[in-house]
Amino acid sequence: MAIPIRSPSVFIAATAGVVLTLWVISIVALFFRQRWGYWGCLGAFVPVAGSLVFQSIRRIAFVIEHGGMDCATCDASPLAFLLGWATELVVLLPGLAFSWWLWRSGRREAAAT
Repeated sequence: MAIPIRSPSVFIAATAGVVLTLWVISIVALFFRQRWGYWGCLGAFVPVAGSLVFQSIRRIAFVIEHGGMDCATCDASPLAFLLGWATELVVLLPGLAFSWWLWRSGRREAAAT
């Protein structure tokens, strides 16, 4: 069975491939002290951070709306809700710290020249 091109999984895989490629190229550029490597790394993290921040906002809104991690009509487990959120934050928080460090390093390097 062929997967249609408009399938969400194809779009997600293609986007992830582009982001990963940009990240690898930018990290190699950082290794060779190319200035644009900072912005490439930050730019590659923007779609990842954006989707994770959006999902966290949706989760917070759900908790506020339903008064907890479960609702009357939900079949899911509050533990699954919490584990999913924790997994997302494990990726998001170090990524934001790394982005902040790159941004500060880029500013320091620009000020030195």
